[in-house]
Amino acid sequence: MNKKLLVLGGTTASLDVVRVAQNMGVTVFVADDQDEGVSKSIADFDVKISTTDYNALVKYINENKIDGVFCGPSEFNLQNCMKVCELMDFPFYFTSEQWEICSNKKKFKQLCDEFDVPRVKDYEIKEDIASANLNHIEYPVIVKPVDGASSIGISVCYNEEELRNAYDFALRESKLKEVLVEHYIDNNGVGLSARYIICDGKY
Repeated sequence: MNKKLLVLGGTTASLDVVRVAQNMGVTVFVADDQDEGVSKSIADFDVKISTTDYNALVKYINENKIDGVFCGPSEFNLQNCMKVCELMDFPFYFTSEQWEICSNKKKFKQLCDEFDVPRVKDYEIKEDIASANLNHIEYPVIVKPVDGASSIGISVCYNEEELRNAYDFALRESKLKEVLVEHYIDNNGVGLSARYIICDGKY
């Protein structure tokens, strides 16, 4: 029997998911709140429902007898996908608790400490930033929302004035109203990106 998959997000992040599913003989529905998108253009059905409208997505899934929900590597839609799968009692590859560790930078650092994984030094600021004593800070530092993604709310600071302004900026962008201040490592513009797959305990 032909399976049906709802993919959240019509951008390039979902493109490979749609192609692989179709090559497996799966009928693919792609949903987001946009009229068009590269993944929607190759889907069997395009659906105009916001990926954060969980009730509307659940209703659509039930009405169309869809078998599963998935998405590409998008932090925004990964969380949405997990929540929809929970509501539908569909399997998904991580839990709310695991997502909390991966999406909350402070909790991720705590997990690193628990298992002796080296990580960047951070600076605790307990007081209100306007009156806080910042003499313990060694510059440069990078300031970011503890729960942010996509580089939103991030600043690199080289002095106290920049740090105070950046802290307020990061605080405004944080839903949890928590900010992380870390030692900044200048790598001369060279970056590293790593993706990995873990299956049955093997990576």
